[in-house]
Amino acid sequence: MDIKKININNRYSELYIIDNLFTASEIFGIFKEASDASYAKKNYDTTIDSILPVHNKWRCNLNIDELMNIELLPNKIQKIFSQILHQSEATIDIIASYINYSDCFTVDKLHVDKYNEYVHSPYTILIYGNHEWSYDWRGETLFFNDQLSEVVYTSMIKPGRVVVFDSRIPHTATPPSLISPYPRYTYAIKAQLLNSNENTI
Repeated sequence: MDIKKININNRYSELYIIDNLFTASEIFGIFKEASDASYAKKNYDTTIDSILPVHNKWRCNLNIDELMNIELLPNKIQKIFSQILHQSEATIDIIASYINYSDCFTVDKLHVDKYNEYVHSPYTILIYGNHEWSYDWRGETLFFNDQLSEVVYTSMIKPGRVVVFDSRIPHTATPPSLISPYPRYTYAIKAQLLNSNENTI
């Protein structure tokens, strides 16, 4: 597992890129789960300063039992928090989880992930679910500064890459290009840490 902490100067700044967490067979299993899923138009995001109407996106909700069955994801999530946040003793409370489906016509407005004001240490765990991807197919995740005036980090899609970030960081996804042979699949897991140390977010 290769971990890179991304330094940004936002009010909420926790952002990590994790590569090589999954084996090739695990990545294909994650892709197969996403490609076989049934999707419906839903909206769970909090859009930022937008005059446009709410745009529902194609999503497949995952309950905790379904999440538990996907390629050891719960164990991987525990490993992530143990490594990057030094929180091996904390209890991870999964608030919501789903798979996003995006094609070249998908609009993803700038947003923060919904979180309750009583949630402590809100994190989003984003897993790129495609088993193969080319940079020409686009689909990057863009993170913005607090003023929404600059992109402060761009995460390219890599099969099995995991992005962990404070749910309050403004972000959006670019759609896959017309030449992409696949839709863009991302697993989004919203979690909070219970009994965590005071020095986390």
